[in-house]
Amino acid sequence: MKRKLLTGIVTLTVCISMFAATNMCIKLEDGQIVKYDVENVVEVYYETNINDTTPPLIDSFIVDASETSLEFRILSDTTAEVAKGDQDRVLDTLNIPSKVRIDGKVYKVTSIGDRAFYVCPYLKSITIPEGVTSIGEEAFYNCSELRNITIPKGVTIIGSTTFEGCSSLESITIPEGVKSIESYTFNFCTSLASITIPESVKSIDSFAFADCTSLESITIPEGVKSIESFAFDFCTNLASITIPESVTSIGDNVFRWCTSLASITIPEGVKSIEKFTFYGCSKLASITIPKSVTYIGSGAFSNCENLDVVIENSVENVEIESDAFDGCKSVTYTK
Repeated sequence: MKRKLLTGIVTLTVCISMFAATNMCIKLEDGQIVKYDVENVVEVYYETNINDTTPPLIDSFIVDASETSLEFRILSDTTAEVAKGDQDRVLDTLNIPSKVRIDGKVYKVTSIGDRAFYVCPYLKSITIPEGVTSIGEEAFYNCSELRNITIPKGVTIIGSTTFEGCSSLESITIPEGVKSIESYTFNFCTSLASITIPESVKSIDSFAFADCTSLESITIPEGVKSIESFAFDFCTNLASITIPESVTSIGDNVFRWCTSLASITIPEGVKSIEKFTFYGCSKLASITIPKSVTYIGSGAFSNCENLDVVIENSVENVEIESDAFDGCKSVTYTK
């Protein structure tokens, strides 16, 4: 039996005398181990064509399902997903393969299923290969030691609650192609200090970044149309945020208790400011409410004791609940 390993520039011949062992194990750079039945092996050699400039196909590495701690679910004749990871919940580093062999047939790994790595308390780092396009709901829920994760460019769906409770996660880049930040995706990621949101995102759903107490600034890209309720609730270190002109809807409690928020601009086009949207933003010093806003809900700016509010409209044209500005320094109408 001969196997060509394209990793060298010379040809090596090894004569193997077989004793009790019947498996040859090869440990790769990524830590994964491949086993070969060598009972009948008489020669092993490797070679490289020095004129071949084609890069090695690292992502095409195939793992047999029986030789990994991961469990897989077949999705189609050619694809599979990670259904369950690290069954004993003890590994700290994982590399998800791009292909898996199940009962002798090879499948491409295209997704990480719902709750695949649910509460893996020791998991610190994970690499997701190119070819994965979706990450399911609660996939990494409460992986409290997770610090590093690489999400490939092809991912377009990240389910709700995916990273909720990942309290050690410090930064993450969401790839271009993802259309929404789902509900609770980064809720209670208390170490998250920076995040990149791509221009493909059109909505930020409820509780998406709630209780991200280390998040200091965030830029919402042009194209986002709605920011849903509690999206940035209790982000106590959030000092600045850019809301694009494309936003027309800001839900209730969105910036509640953002006690470090010093300034914010509400874009023209927003029609309402819902209840408790800026409740308890004690450092907010000034805000201008554009003429497009015709409704301001209960407690919208309550307990903003340093806030001077300018409303670019007349009192007759804006419906304002009685305690909307309770505790503010001043409220001025320009018309």
